[in-house]
Amino acid sequence: MNSDAVKRLVAMSKRVTSINLDTLVAIYTPQPYASGLARMWEIFMDATDWETRAFSDRVEAATWLRKRAKDKYGIDIVGL
Repeated sequence: MNSDAVKRLVAMSKRVTSINLDTLVAIYTPQPYASGLARMWEIFMDATDWETRAFSDRVEAATWLRKRAKDKYGIDIVGL
């Protein structure tokens, strides 16, 4: 994965956001380099209606996703 790949992923994701408008995305990656790329993607996605967060800790990612799903959609996520 490199910055060009992230830019391509962002371009594709922005096209998808026009179809799937309201989405929660938690990205978990423990590697510092990959975390930087995930944060770059997160920043690019700020221009969409998606709520995107990058985490270097899996438990934090799952906790955020569960809480936001409950708050935003009223659903309980199990099994993360």
